Amino acid sequence: MSQNYSDEDFKKLLREISKRFAIAGLVVIALGAAIIGFMYLFYGGIHQ
Repeated sequence: MSQNYSDEDFKKLLREISKRFAIAGLVVIALGAAIIGFMYLFYGGIHQ
């Protein structure tokens, strides 16, 4: 595999990717927490 990127370009690329993953991860966690909270309240409300 030929090296088209210099180290600096590669580091910038990694930083961009990790930033996007961090944001995506937070969104997924927030959505998951919201869904779990909703299900908990929803089923808790029905079964009481």
